[in-house]
Amino acid sequence: MNRRQRLLVLSGDNAKSLSSRFPRRRPWKFLAGLGLVGFGVVMAAKFRGQMKFISSSGSSTTDWPFVIPIGEKVASRKRKYPIRGVILHHTVTSSPQTTYRVFLQRGVSTHFEIAPDGKVWKYLEPETEVAFHTGQAGFNDRFIGVDLTGPPFTEEQIKVLPKFLEYLSKRYGFRLAIYPGWGYNPELASAPDKIEGVFGHAHVQSNKIDPSEGGNVPWFWNKVVASVQGVGGSLAIA
Repeated sequence: MNRRQRLLVLSGDNAKSLSSRFPRRRPWKFLAGLGLVGFGVVMAAKFRGQMKFISSSGSSTTDWPFVIPIGEKVASRKRKYPIRGVILHHTVTSSPQTTYRVFLQRGVSTHFEIAPDGKVWKYLEPETEVAFHTGQAGFNDRFIGVDLTGPPFTEEQIKVLPKFLEYLSKRYGFRLAIYPGWGYNPELASAPDKIEGVFGHAHVQSNKIDPSEGGNVPWFWNKVVASVQGVGGSLAIA
């Protein structure tokens, strides 16, 4: 009796062969299986690559140590107009990694995100790339998008924000001025090519309340205004 015959298990009418339950593997199926596994490994590596990030230590073109995503790029288009300032937002996410995934899924973007630990994530280069951060072409074309991860916000974010805005004003050549009021302002919203400085998303789009925390929009904006004035910023008037 050979080995395959010895694997017969007899139990009345239910006699079955273990050799039939575990048939001999055919070489071509085995190789095909290896191919599928290999393809899966490659695709998994590609996906993981989209979620890898690097930290820059600064270069001749920037002295701010950014965290930069590696992989698929967020939505953008080529810049045509000079930069006139910054529009501030909040992400309603808990981490830049989540923000990045949302950007890729929805086809929207920002230039920078200030994470809860105070690190600044860079998605696009403002000098050459327009981000889709306001839903209005006039502001997208002329303003840098800066998001705060959250809310809630951390003290690290609030400390970094005015210094980063000061850096951006010097790096990209716009006046460090912040609009002191709060709420939608039709004068601002209709003049993206005339106003200059730092504004909230809520100033230029009537259905937005960002950046804010806990629903207390004016309180948070006053805190931002004070922090920008603390680094030498002036007030922007519509």
